[in-house]
Amino acid sequence: MNIDDANGKDGKKIAKARFNRYLFEYDLGWDFQNIWQWDDQTNSPRLQSVGLMAANNPIGEQTPASDKIDLLLQQMNANLWV
Repeated sequence: MNIDDANGKDGKKIAKARFNRYLFEYDLGWDFQNIWQWDDQTNSPRLQSVGLMAANNPIGEQTPASDKIDLLLQQMNANLWV
């Protein structure tokens, strides 16, 4: 059993020095302009918007107070794929 097999169930291992933003952005094609941001403290990618705040404003535009949805619906949208 080869645990460093690119086609195996665990995939190919990479060197820790290579595990950086460049790998995700250019080798894997992740979008760091709109979707991801690099966390320098944990040396890993994370989503720019997640949870309740993303459900309130999924595309980053300001929503007038009269158009905001109630808290229960916001929580449902944040926790369910709708």
